[in-house]
Amino acid sequence: MGRPGKLAADFAVALCAVAALLWTVTLVCPQGWHYANIYYTYRLESGLYGMKVSRDVIGHAVSMTGSNANSVMKFAEGFHSLHDVTQRICAGKIVEDTFNMFMGSNGDTTCDAMQKMQIAAVIQMISGVIVVILLSCAALFIGYFWNKEATQTGFATGRICLLLAPFFGFTSLGIYFILTHDFGPHDNTLNFGPLYFIALFATVGVMVSVLLMVGFVNSKAEKLLAEKHKAKDAALAGGPSGGIYYGYGGAEGYGSMAPPGYSQGYGTQPPPSYGAQPQPSYGQPPNWGPPQAYGARPPYNAAPPANYHY
Repeated sequence: MGRPGKLAADFAVALCAVAALLWTVTLVCPQGWHYANIYYTYRLESGLYGMKVSRDVIGHAVSMTGSNANSVMKFAEGFHSLHDVTQRICAGKIVEDTFNMFMGSNGDTTCDAMQKMQIAAVIQMISGVIVVILLSCAALFIGYFWNKEATQTGFATGRICLLLAPFFGFTSLGIYFILTHDFGPHDNTLNFGPLYFIALFATVGVMVSVLLMVGFVNSKAEKLLAEKHKAKDAALAGGPSGGIYYGYGGAEGYGSMAPPGYSQGYGTQPPPSYGAQPQPSYGQPPNWGPPQAYGARPPYNAAPPANYHY
């Protein structure tokens, strides 16, 4: 049976991986973020770095006439960068301003809408790359924590990345919505393509991962780290923690944590005693008696003995 919290953590990691993959798809696809048209003559299918320009209802009607206008309209068709399309549309802004003046319209021109879309796409692209990086790091660090080695730094980094990912995701999607929601046919409630909703769905999935971490994983991870630190401290202190630090740095010196099978440490057993070995005896030396005394020498001025003859 796995450790408590591991199943929820693995599920959260899987959601992060899937969300990172979905965000990557939305970033690399050339179109599918937004749909719009220019007075029903051109249909604009926008991505984050390019736009496909095709004919709309009026454009198809013009193509049936075979006039010179058909050749002019064909020039704008195809896939172009957002910057290129914006430059082409803004080149005819004076014509659109004149038309809006006669029609009594005071709203944003197509050029203004394209400039805002270009800004929104740049913000969304940068934020999307950050989201992918954050989700990848969150899945990597959290997965490593529960499947390889539990470290405080790794788990904290994974949690931070997991919390920042939906922040950047929702913020960038909200900015994109604000800048582009009014660009398109007014008879459509939403002019956003499927890639916008895929990115939104992926970010909601990340929030599910966050809830799993908060509700089922964080407390188990903190308990696991506390037990690991306790076991490490006990091992370094020489206590009975089941560590591998046998006989080193214990509270009672060497041998306080002997390996299994030894009742005492290396330092607690005295060296074996083999008994006192008597020295060999070769007998007592002979007694020669006290040294011979030769007497004291008389002084020079002493009187000779009575029986002394010169």
